[in-house]
Amino acid sequence: MEESDKLVISYWKIRGLIRHILLVAEYARAPYEVKYYEAGDDNSGKEWFDIKHSLGLHFPNLPNLQHGDFNLSETLVIIHYICDKFKPDLLGDTPEERATVMMLAHIAHDAKTSATGLCYSQDDKEKVLECAYSKLANISKFLGEKKFLLGDKVCYVDLYLSEFLSLVEAVDGGDGLSTKYSNLAKLRKTVEDLPEIADFLSSDRCHKLKFNWDLAKINP
Repeated sequence: MEESDKLVISYWKIRGLIRHILLVAEYARAPYEVKYYEAGDDNSGKEWFDIKHSLGLHFPNLPNLQHGDFNLSETLVIIHYICDKFKPDLLGDTPEERATVMMLAHIAHDAKTSATGLCYSQDDKEKVLECAYSKLANISKFLGEKKFLLGDKVCYVDLYLSEFLSLVEAVDGGDGLSTKYSNLAKLRKTVEDLPEIADFLSSDRCHKLKFNWDLAKINP
């Protein structure tokens, strides 16, 4: 394989938003490599900020994706591109399914970013969990008794959501998720048992990183 065929996915050296992207890349069997940037001992992010405008990126930000001469920023856009390029069925098969998947992606992403923001801004984990569980309520209702969000087939939001649920479980430290939303806890386990994901999680490609920067007040 030519190096130019590989996706180059760049992010801070934390789980943060990149794990969501990597789960999709792994499930889609997309060839990729990861470029991590260190926050630094002073949490300034100098390693990235010193070079961000010299990389030829249209919109310099992390995460970003470079694929040959093509580049993208923004998490959900990167995920959409990987699906469209390597496994389009993750986007949905009909206009209605594709619109539903896009809606679910934005709802899940809002839940993730809202809960993560509270991990940085304050030190009460109950406020993080209150936010997360509140935003998960309608997702749980939508999932119902289905195996995946669209029924019996995987969409990329199943993969995205499983990583967010891992953060929620880590912050909770107990059985809060399975008690409140047993169907979401089951979904996370089902995703992790998918052969492509199970292989990734047990491999050295799955780097053991914290969810957030060290400056976060809550960082399971």
